[in-house]
Amino acid sequence: MRKVLQRLGVDATLVEHHGRSGKTTEDAEKALGIPRQNILKCLIFKGGGGFVAAVVTGDRRVSISKLERASGLSQLRLASPEEVLEKAGFSVGGICPFALEGIRVFVDEKVFRREVVACSAGSEYVGMLFNSKELLKVGVRCDIAED
Repeated sequence: MRKVLQRLGVDATLVEHHGRSGKTTEDAEKALGIPRQNILKCLIFKGGGGFVAAVVTGDRRVSISKLERASGLSQLRLASPEEVLEKAGFSVGGICPFALEGIRVFVDEKVFRREVVACSAGSEYVGMLFNSKELLKVGVRCDIAED
């Protein structure tokens, strides 16, 4: 993961969860000791025409209709764990938005209300802390969260 971050010029600090899973927002909140508003979920969706990733804060849900409008894809659904592993190379709970090759990343605009955020660093047991603006290096800022 360090090589990917270095190649992209992303300034982030990797944080091990000391054996605690961060698979869910609640788990990550406990493992990292930060509020869910600062924890990011990176979810993979599949639809007619391919896969996309959606990044929202831990207290929000992705609006499928908004993500369809932003991505131009239709009939989006959450990808299965097997599809996520095959397409993204990560297990559910360990998806890192900075390491998604060939998958467009859409970042909810509310993410940028938080200066420092955390997301998975490729494993449910390792997270990373960084300035939310770093996501603009790999994703498109848009409104994709439910109201």
